[in-house]
Amino acid sequence: MNQEKENILLEIGTEEIPASYIQPAINQMLIWGEKWASRSQLTAWGNPRRLVLFIRGVERYKTETVWGPPLERAKDKDGNWNKSAVGFARSKEMTVDDLRLGEKNKKKYINLDVRTDLTQEMSDQLIVLLRSFSFPKSMRWISGDPFKFARPIRWLVFLRGESVIKVQIAGITADRYTRGHRFFGVDRIILNSADRKEYEQVLLDQHVIVDQSRRRKKLLGDILSEQKKYRPDISEVDLDSALLDEVCNLVEYPRIIVGDFDTSYLEIPSPVLITVMKSHQRYFPVFDPSGQLLSKFIVVANGPYQDSEEIKTNNERVLRARLDDAKFFWEDDIRRTLEDRVSDLKGIIFHRRLGTYREKVQRLERLAPFIAEQLGLSESQIDKTKRAALLCKSDLTTSLVKEFTELQGVMGREYALKAGEDPEVAGAIYEHYLPVSAGGSLPETVVGQVLALADKLDSVAGFLSAGIKPSGSQDPYALRRQTQGIIRLVAEKKLPFRFDLLVEEAIAGLGLDDSLIQDVTRQVLDFFRLRLEAYLVARDVSPPVVDSVLSAGWQDFQDVSSRIEVLQSLEGSDILLAAATIVERTHNIVRSENLTGEDEVRDDLLVEKAEQGLFQALKSSGIVGKLIDGKDYRKATEEYARIFSRPLSVFFDEVMVNVDDKDQRKNRMVLLNLINRVYSEKVADLSLLQFERGEHVV
Repeated sequence: MNQEKENILLEIGTEEIPASYIQPAINQMLIWGEKWASRSQLTAWGNPRRLVLFIRGVERYKTETVWGPPLERAKDKDGNWNKSAVGFARSKEMTVDDLRLGEKNKKKYINLDVRTDLTQEMSDQLIVLLRSFSFPKSMRWISGDPFKFARPIRWLVFLRGESVIKVQIAGITADRYTRGHRFFGVDRIILNSADRKEYEQVLLDQHVIVDQSRRRKKLLGDILSEQKKYRPDISEVDLDSALLDEVCNLVEYPRIIVGDFDTSYLEIPSPVLITVMKSHQRYFPVFDPSGQLLSKFIVVANGPYQDSEEIKTNNERVLRARLDDAKFFWEDDIRRTLEDRVSDLKGIIFHRRLGTYREKVQRLERLAPFIAEQLGLSESQIDKTKRAALLCKSDLTTSLVKEFTELQGVMGREYALKAGEDPEVAGAIYEHYLPVSAGGSLPETVVGQVLALADKLDSVAGFLSAGIKPSGSQDPYALRRQTQGIIRLVAEKKLPFRFDLLVEEAIAGLGLDDSLIQDVTRQVLDFFRLRLEAYLVARDVSPPVVDSVLSAGWQDFQDVSSRIEVLQSLEGSDILLAAATIVERTHNIVRSENLTGEDEVRDDLLVEKAEQGLFQALKSSGIVGKLIDGKDYRKATEEYARIFSRPLSVFFDEVMVNVDDKDQRKNRMVLLNLINRVYSEKVADLSLLQFERGEHVV
């Protein structure tokens, strides 16, 4: 390698860092590394005991042009360098022979090309990095030293090529010694240079897989190999990827061990068992070919254990205690039905400004049937909706959900089925929380969809009415996600709703003063529109098309979707260019006028042949309105362009709009305004599109 370009190896050795801290720390190291090289030259790794950054081919020196005094002040009257020039060169440990001339601000100055070794700067910047790491929780471990980190730092490697860059912080001095696995490696391993392959191999020999992608690949392969013994068709998509990532960052060298538990625990609903295994013990459940849970689990140990019996026994004992608790909770909970628990919701606060969960349920009992009726559901389905609304929050009072909060809804379904409730009611209790993430699954049953809409609408309207809004990245009540969930439900399940009607009904159930209703409705609708814009843009609809269509009405999503589809299909066509030209030219000339669609054109003021012809075109444009009412937006666009394109072009060529006669001027403005509104008021404001401006006539 070029001697002036060397590799950098940084290793921060620590006590065990929590798994969730590792990837954010890796990201911070990569950002720091970009001070010295491009992202393509950087590699960052992490595991519980070390954070590592490797930088390939970093310049050893940097050369900067340092400007001195103006040339006229750097020489004496005989043209020789004076004390000012000599002092400037000496200050940079150079001589006047190194001086150069350059122009700056149209004046000649002397300057020097100063070459600086980056060693000290890298040392200083590493201290800046170590002090700037951001973790959810940090700790101090040296008395009197304010330095803090996720966990105590125990060693530090900082190599450039074969040399150590000296850094001292938190009682640790950087050196060339790393450490192997805590239990299966040695405590002092010499690194000869910042060589990536050597570093990886040295640690692998000491039972540390430092590259998290390789560690994950090994873990995934081992788990799938074991799982296939019981379920041959299992693949990576059947595993919990979040759990896989977490466990990958809990170990330096994964070794899987299979444990067993008593089959009697399978009487507990499988979601409970799976949650206990995954969320509380970081175990992987095992399934049979039909997807039924088996009385086995996979635990991931940290190290190449050969004798795993003790680990297996200890983990079986821990899981058994957890399952005993779950079994007790389950058996105790099912002694009372969900209906019996409804009154208990009076003791659980939903939010101090929005009352208890019992009050929320009462609002859902009102809102959900309204939504069901809007969908035209049968009396039977409306009754199921009412029943699901009554019961949907009752599982919050159970011991299992109090212990495992992530099981809300899941356990509601199980308790409902156990009590003999209609399966569709039970399913809706689970589904009304969906989607639980931005791209999560949506409710499949119509009752579940209705209840999910009601629950989210009530929350969004309620919190916004209470003045609780998302701020920046802060959204503690997930209002953005819930609104996005409503939009996804309406859009992807093709539900024929108008957002404004749903919002108005949700707000009506909040019991607000009449004086507040209008303002709260506006706030909630504005919030919905912003999320709808984000939803459409995320689905590759260009922002100008989104703005254009939503400006003509957005509350009916299916209608919005139809209008967007037409604009996208006509993109670049002569028809759309002509229609956009009509809308834009009429918009530009009337936008400063205070005109409404109620104004009428006065026939007696039309004195020019061109304006008379344009007025006749307007009178013949009823076909456009009929096509729009019938939602044939493509044909409406074609007819709009055909009817107005040429008459409008002739009008602007031959008629002066801004004449001195005020009545005549206003009459022409009214004519242009009405032509604009024919299309832009109900289809799209095409003036907001990006298109080649000019004369487009069909």
